[in-house]
Amino acid sequence: MYSVKEVDYLEWEKYFHLSYKNNILQAWQYGNAKSETSSWNIIRFLIFNDNEEVTALVQVMIRKLPIIGAIVRINRGPILIESKREVGNGQLEIKIISTLTKEFKKRNWRIVLLAPE
Repeated sequence: MYSVKEVDYLEWEKYFHLSYKNNILQAWQYGNAKSETSSWNIIRFLIFNDNEEVTALVQVMIRKLPIIGAIVRINRGPILIESKREVGNGQLEIKIISTLTKEFKKRNWRIVLLAPE
């Protein structure tokens, strides 16, 4: 069963540099700038596969709203780790998105806006 874990800067940078194809919108520094200049909060996750190996990482922007709950935005992510990238029919991506969705439900984040790479 896939799982997620919140991470700090050192863990994020380690895996960000091992990613298959990263982008500026998923960079730690972009998230910091976004949170300092807007009403978005940032949380970063590693996604683990069934063997407890890091498969992907994602930077999530959250905006809490009264009554509605929270809106979650993922820009150009999740990012796959190079060594775990599977060429094929997108099953890995489906497992990752499904795992993130379960985590978002646990956190009571109601609306998810996803713009994948």
